Amino acid sequence: MAESKAKPKKAAKPEPATPVKASGAIRVKAVALGFYDNLRRRPGAVFTIKSEKEFSNKWMVKLVSKPAPAVEVEETEDETEASGDEPESVI
Repeated sequence: MAESKAKPKKAAKPEPATPVKASGAIRVKAVALGFYDNLRRRPGAVFTIKSEKEFSNKWMVKLVSKPAPAVEVEETEDETEASGDEPESVI
C-alpha cells in the first residue's frame, strides 16, 4: 500500500491593503475633436476624466471650480441713516 504524502494547502496570502485615494476626477473641456471613454468628444464638450494620466493637452483644457458668486447687498434706509451718510437727492 502506497501512502500518499499530501502537502497541506497553504492559505492564500492576503493582498496588501491599498490606500484609497481621494477622488482624482478632473473636469475638462474639449477644445478640439478627441476620443475618450469610447466616445468622440467634440469641441466645447465638458466631461470628467479619472486621472491626470488620461489628460491630453492636445485637445483638452482643465476646468477649475467656479467660486461662489458675489452677492451684492443693498443698503436699506435704516442702514443709510445709521452710517451717517446723506441720501442722494433725486431731481
